[in-house]
Order: sequence, then structure tokens, then C-alpha cells
Amino acid sequence: MKTALFTNFSNEEFIGSWDGKQRKFPPGSSLYMPDWLAKHYALGLVNRELIRRVKNEKGELVPVYEKGETMTSPKFPKQVPLFMELFNKAVHEESLETDPEPKKDSVDVAIEALNKNRQAKVASSIPGGQDPNEPQIILPPEDDGDDESAFSK
Repeated sequence: MKTALFTNFSNEEFIGSWDGKQRKFPPGSSLYMPDWLAKHYALGLVNRELIRRVKNEKGELVPVYEKGETMTSPKFPKQVPLFMELFNKAVHEESLETDPEPKKDSVDVAIEALNKNRQAKVASSIPGGQDPNEPQIILPPEDDGDDESAFSK
């Protein structure tokens, strides 16, 4: 098994369901997960976008994609270019490395996805990013002054 990055490319919140559980994805959010789950969520997102309607200048509901409802869940997705374009926006599979990896079970894939999500979160929290050629800067915790009085007795 491998992981993939699922991205809600739309400008609306997407709620995906698996095994009776719902997960909310804010607009523009991305999350690593097992590739089969990312593809499942992507299918739901793409289908929703293909049938979505918006109001035009006259206040009428018009489809975002003309004849989009005829392109949902195609039997042969590669024969429907618009479906594949949207699907590829939603799922970014890992590229296979030259060295074959040992088989992973579902726990390994879950751990790998969690680690990737954590690494992405840490990288985005460092302002300007960490320069690998510079010494690492570790800031002490903020001191509110109350802790010293407990040790001075």
C-alpha cells in the first residue's frame, strides 16, 4: 500500500464519508492518507463539482460544467478528460522510487500518512522555514514569572 495527498481543490467545504464516518475538508486543505481512501474522497469531490450549480447574473441556477452530470463516476475514467483533470487535482499519488519498498500493511500506511501530515504542519509553522545550513534555533518556553516563586521556598 502507499499514501497519497488528497486536496480539496474547491472553494467550498467538502464532507467525505467512509465506513459511516464523515470527515470535513476545508477549501484548499490537503491531507496525506492511504491512496485508496484519497481516491475514494476524490471521486466524491469530483462528482459533487461536476453536478454543482451556481446562480448567474439573472439569479438562475446554471451548471458549473456544461453536461457535467453525464461525466460523474465514469466506467472508463481515462475516456473522460474533464473528470480526469479534476480527479488529478484532488489526488497526488507518491511517485514510485527505483528501489522496491517492502510490502506495507495498513498500520504502516497510517503511520506514514500521520508522519507526513505532522512534517507538513511543522514546516508551515516555522516562519520563513528552517535553513538546513544554519544552526537550529530552539527557543525556550515563554516565562510568566510564576514558576520561580515555587522553587524559592
